[in-house]
Amino acid sequence: MIDMYPLPASFEEALPIEIQALILYCLKPEDLYRLVEAFPSIVPLFIDRFKVITNDPTNPRYRSVPNVIDASKMIRHSNDVPLSKSRGVTIVECHDVTEDYFCEDFIHLIYAISSKKRNKNLPSDDKLNLKITIHGINYDESCLENSINRFLDLTNDKTVTYLNVPDVEYIADLEDTDWDPDCVEPFKSLERANINTVYDFPSHIFPKLECLELNLVDDDLVMRNEDKFPESVSFNYGMNKFTLKSWMCSKIQNLRIRCPENVRGVLELKDLNFPNLKVLEIYHKNDGHGDRAIHNVSLTNINAPQLQWFQFDSPLTDLILDNFQANDLEEITLHSRTLTTNPETPTRFPKLKKYNMN
Repeated sequence: MIDMYPLPASFEEALPIEIQALILYCLKPEDLYRLVEAFPSIVPLFIDRFKVITNDPTNPRYRSVPNVIDASKMIRHSNDVPLSKSRGVTIVECHDVTEDYFCEDFIHLIYAISSKKRNKNLPSDDKLNLKITIHGINYDESCLENSINRFLDLTNDKTVTYLNVPDVEYIADLEDTDWDPDCVEPFKSLERANINTVYDFPSHIFPKLECLELNLVDDDLVMRNEDKFPESVSFNYGMNKFTLKSWMCSKIQNLRIRCPENVRGVLELKDLNFPNLKVLEIYHKNDGHGDRAIHNVSLTNINAPQLQWFQFDSPLTDLILDNFQANDLEEITLHSRTLTTNPETPTRFPKLKKYNMN
């Protein structure tokens, strides 16, 4: 017979109060609300350790949540935010925003809360813990970009421990600051993004991303084995020694590499398999001034069975094709100073229909 130990009658009997609080701190807001509804006995702990601020306090989401604060009242008094002295978690949620002025005010309210103190050098009991959700975004893009960049930056020291912006479809000039992906919910609706100064690309944060423009990519870019670039990728300022790997490229259909005139050295794509690539474009504005130019572009051991269109536009650059396999290629445009191929690995395009070389 197996001995059955008596189970605690309730959540709060099972664990000390501080352990309970730490568990609740880790929950997403919607899970926290469901827990409060399921276990009314933890309401006193919730009141002591949590504050909820929203522009829609009558939303059914909060039917069991005590002491929900109306954001519009706080906005009018954002210069004197009492939450700076509270402990625990501050949940800030904005619903279905369509008015520009309110969006900006709401974001300024979050700034006011977070600016009261940052977590660096603070004792653990005094740390600010912000969980931010913004639904139904429909306002000026620059306001959105600046806000998301600021919120991402606040995840670094865990001032923001949860960020959820589920409805945004496009972001331009997203700064890849030193943020913590573990604190960010996936951008579920984001289809297009332009990211500056890229050091980390956790692709699971962007599950529906179709078009990505990357600026200032270098060899410090962190990509995990599960990370994949989306269907359309543009490296707008070259790649600065960043090395593509085949496992990053399995989804890419359109690849564009644009190098301005101040990018220098050698650009090399090597040992790559692009199973779905259809369009490849490489452009370099080469003024021919010494080191301020890419002198060589080398495509070595490239397999792109579905590639149909290839354009290379850099009249003062030498192009090298070595074992460049693209059996479905139909159109090629080459503007280069020279073109070199390896006779031991002949480059053939059996389906080529249109060819232009200057």
